[in-house]
Amino acid sequence: ELVGASFARATMTSCKLGNVRLAGADLSDADLRKADLQSAEGADVTFVRARLEGAIVSASSFTRATFSSADLRDSRWEQTDLSDSVFTRCQFSRAAMAGSKLSRVELSDADLSDA
Repeated sequence: ELVGASFARATMTSCKLGNVRLAGADLSDADLRKADLQSAEGADVTFVRARLEGAIVSASSFTRATFSSADLRDSRWEQTDLSDSVFTRCQFSRAAMAGSKLSRVELSDADLSDA
């Protein structure tokens, strides 16, 4: 359990955070390329400018999270609850989000090409 933890600017490439509770955690500017966040959960998590290219976040729940300017290219978010989250200026190229819950999300200026 990593509730409220700060990993701002941390390098966490290929880390395994599956089944972890991250409520209120700060992952701003973190390098999470190819990270495994399957079945992770956390409301109010901050992923501002985080690098999540190739990450696997399937079957997870990140409600009310902030992903502004995050890089989500080639990531997998199937069956993930992202309700009430903010994705302004995010890169979604080739991201897989089948079956995910995207109720009331903010997508201003997001790049959804090939998503």
